[in-house]
Amino acid sequence: PALLRLRARAQLAAGDWAAAASTLEAAARHAGDEPDPWTEATRPAVRAAAAGEPYATRGDASAELPLEALPLPVVRVRVDALETLAVVGSGAHFAVLDPSVRATAGAIDELTLGALRVRDVPHTVRSLEAVREALGADVGMVIGADLLLRLHATLDGPGGRLVLHAERPARPDTTTAPLLRPTGAFLAVPARVGAHEGWLTLDTAGLFPVALGPGGDEALGLADAAWQATAQGPSMTVADVRLGALHAEGLPLVRGLLDESHARAVGAPVAGSLGWTVLSQLAITFDAPAGVLRFE
Repeated sequence: PALLRLRARAQLAAGDWAAAASTLEAAARHAGDEPDPWTEATRPAVRAAAAGEPYATRGDASAELPLEALPLPVVRVRVDALETLAVVGSGAHFAVLDPSVRATAGAIDELTLGALRVRDVPHTVRSLEAVREALGADVGMVIGADLLLRLHATLDGPGGRLVLHAERPARPDTTTAPLLRPTGAFLAVPARVGAHEGWLTLDTAGLFPVALGPGGDEALGLADAAWQATAQGPSMTVADVRLGALHAEGLPLVRGLLDESHARAVGAPVAGSLGWTVLSQLAITFDAPAGVLRFE
């Protein structure tokens, strides 16, 4: 089943939706009495998308959506005929809809993103009540990594905007880091802390700077750093972090926020996650064709 899931993710990345749907069905059959959560959540979305034109665009060639005045990157979208708020969450694979928007997983017939319309957008379903409570806003959707990559997105924190393109635009030379998809579903960048290297996932919906998972402090040579406890429970230290050609001095690193489920969900030995508290200081472009994350 694990190899079949890897094959399905490769087929999804290549745009072979029919083959991916067939492979996911085979993975579910071979899983027997121990179903895989990712397969179970993804199968109906992939099946529905395969029956249409996944990510076919209409309308203008690009769109610029203003970010709402909230602690996380949130934009206003239209899911078919329903207008709702959507968190830009690169930690999710596909789009996620709250049950109040759609009761079952499948494909959005038409997602309107400003002047850009996208057909047959695969989505899973999960309650977003915790997000709504944290933000105090009626969030009904998460825009996941797959949509950001396919629409060549630039998430501009300082400029307060999300810019999307139907076709990959020409890009000026910028500071970059390799953009990794260790198992095809989650985004990560290689990071260096001092003389130690590791992978950090990208979570634009994470309300933290850099969160380390269990063992991440040891992997990055920080086990003996000056960790200070916080009032909320997790402990924090600061360190210089290099992401590709970007060198950030004195970034806050937090341990105690992530548990083993993070690395297990990614399916790769990641040290932690890079959150919106840091990413909001940058304009970041998801440049899938070049295989890089661009920083400005």
